[in-house]
Amino acid sequence: MEKDRQAVPAWGASWLLPTNFTTAWGARAIPDKTYKNGKWTGCYTASLVPDRQHAVGDWGKLQKWINSNLLPIVLTNYNGASCEVTTVHDGDYHACWTPNASYGYLYIIAWED
Repeated sequence: MEKDRQAVPAWGASWLLPTNFTTAWGARAIPDKTYKNGKWTGCYTASLVPDRQHAVGDWGKLQKWINSNLLPIVLTNYNGASCEVTTVHDGDYHACWTPNASYGYLYIIAWED
């Protein structure tokens, strides 16, 4: 299904979204360091602020994939100073993310073919 630029998620790395998707989700997340016993674990959690997320289409299956597969990968590879775009493909599900050198935000876009 061909999408015009008005029908893409308002948040996240929507500039990385291809035009041939059926469902998409974007978010601007706030990564937080994870501490255990007073020491940094090297992993991050993310605050996904409700008003900084947006989905297009029926995204129930995509949401399950994001929560169980995508977010653990994204959060173990976070580097806030980077401009690098990371991409993952998993069958019909795809995602790109980048801190965009923001030193505090993570821009995520995920879509289903």
